[in-house]
Amino acid sequence: MGDMLLLISYQSMLFSVVEYYFDFFEEMQVALVSKNRLKELSQLEKEEFGNKKLKTIDFVKGENLFYKYPNQGEEAFLLDAIKGEKGEIVRIEGENGKGKSSLIYYLLGILSNEETKNISYQEISFQDLSIKDFRQDHTFTVLQYPIFYHEKPKDLVENYMDWELFSEKTKEGVYPFDLRDLGDKYFQEMSYGQRQKWSILEAALANKSIVFFDEPTASLDGESVNSFVRWLGEFKKNKITFLISHDARLNGLEEKRIHL
Repeated sequence: MGDMLLLISYQSMLFSVVEYYFDFFEEMQVALVSKNRLKELSQLEKEEFGNKKLKTIDFVKGENLFYKYPNQGEEAFLLDAIKGEKGEIVRIEGENGKGKSSLIYYLLGILSNEETKNISYQEISFQDLSIKDFRQDHTFTVLQYPIFYHEKPKDLVENYMDWELFSEKTKEGVYPFDLRDLGDKYFQEMSYGQRQKWSILEAALANKSIVFFDEPTASLDGESVNSFVRWLGEFKKNKITFLISHDARLNGLEEKRIHL
């Protein structure tokens, strides 16, 4: 019996060590991706846009779009045309490295070039818009690896509404997930799945005209994905929604599809 307990203890310790290194390398991979993306963005030229402001956004369209990062030979993406309207989900597909996330940055004006003028919101050329007001007033992005500007969910929620009101709305089923038990937990202590859920919840709280989802269900289990799908069907009705996803569980949600 003593040998068996020793073996079980050793096996448990071994699994813990293996799990630690898996988590370490996963975190390291995320850090490397972030580092490379920041390096690319740091080489970009200063943004030059206009000063027009929009009260609402019902549609976006663009044609003959492409982008090439500085010091890179091939284009990050090439796209003949794109169009999104309120109430639609536009799904962006393609193999890894085909520029799906870069296209999102392009539609946000984080990446820009001469062809940026070919994008228009409400028939106004992107380059004529006040880019700061456009992003701040009309857009929200759910990243695959979310970044939060608050330490805890309660702080995040109270940037939009009172925590008690949020709790009531959660009870009523307004949001896709009930994460009230995580209100006082630090984001850095959460799993990737929990962080993704909170990023999706923040998109619901922010309630912007255009929402970009970049692999929003990559770390979610089946039940959570089902909750997300049910919620998205209602959420999209007064939004222009762009969805990047390899997740087959989300097939059929989109009204339009773009393949890069």
